[in-house]
Amino acid sequence: MNENILKINQTHTIFEADQMHSELRILDWIFYLICSNEIKRM
Repeated sequence: MNENILKINQTHTIFEADQMHSELRILDWIFYLICSNEIKRM
């Protein structure tokens, strides 16, 4: 736990500290864009 806190404190953003979180956010954004485009087509 302390290692994670130190890593977060040494980075500028949470995305640099947590790669899994940043990848999920990117995939979430892509999914949102695809869904919004499909809704516009309906």
